[in-house]
Amino acid sequence: MSGFALPDVTMVETDTGRALRLAGTRRAGWVHRDLRNAQHPADDPLRWSWRVTEAPTGSDLATKAADDSPIRVYVIFGNPRFILSGSGRVLVYSFGNNEPDGYHRPSYSTGRIHVIKVDGASMRGLWRDHEVDPGADYRKIWNRNPPPITGIGLMQDTDQTGARAVAEVRHLTLGGGKLSN
Repeated sequence: MSGFALPDVTMVETDTGRALRLAGTRRAGWVHRDLRNAQHPADDPLRWSWRVTEAPTGSDLATKAADDSPIRVYVIFGNPRFILSGSGRVLVYSFGNNEPDGYHRPSYSTGRIHVIKVDGASMRGLWRDHEVDPGADYRKIWNRNPPPITGIGLMQDTDQTGARAVAEVRHLTLGGGKLSN
């Protein structure tokens, strides 16, 4: 992302084992695993566990000027090189703030990216396990069958509010395959 430093990404020991920590203030960036050479059908379940220890004050997924999140897990479908101008599409499973349960919306940058809130402020500090069906979510949102999954990633975004965020992720898996520890 242009103009912002990337979040600090480190492996840490937590009370429940190793985790990947993303931390930053007024930062925005992502890390991902390219899966184009692997066979991952869109209906493979995606599982992860995360916790947020610091969330951006004043964040609001429903407001473009405050659309920040301490952690997001995203799934890339189709060609990852053409998300903004071509065939690729992305589902973003996001930690939010006080938005209603079930909140989701198209990205503010393109209709090829869709944000789905899966946790919020009341879950801060707690390890939360998640399992989603990216293929089913793709069908609901874009009303078509999804192409294969070609990437999985993590994102932290604090550029709008300028606030600090710290989040940890462990056990990110797609289907039966482990993507991180």
